[in-house]
Amino acid sequence: MTEVKGFGQQTTRPENYLFLPKTKIEIYLEEEKVEEVFETITRVCKTGQMGDGKAVILPVEDALRIRTGERKIKAIV
Repeated sequence: MTEVKGFGQQTTRPENYLFLPKTKIEIYLEEEKVEEVFETITRVCKTGQMGDGKAVILPVEDALRIRTGERKIKAIV
């Protein structure tokens, strides 16, 4: 989780952009679990109002745990 600032469609954009506090959550998981996590995020977070947020899938080609040299999923979990 990372605290970030940004704006969405719910904010009018004056010349001096008003950045609102938001939370960015990154989840790294196996491809087989993506749909289940999307469904859970939707069920828990959807209010139907502006500001519900976005969820994006990005591929992770590889991962490395520097301390141990572990690669792929072993480096993430």
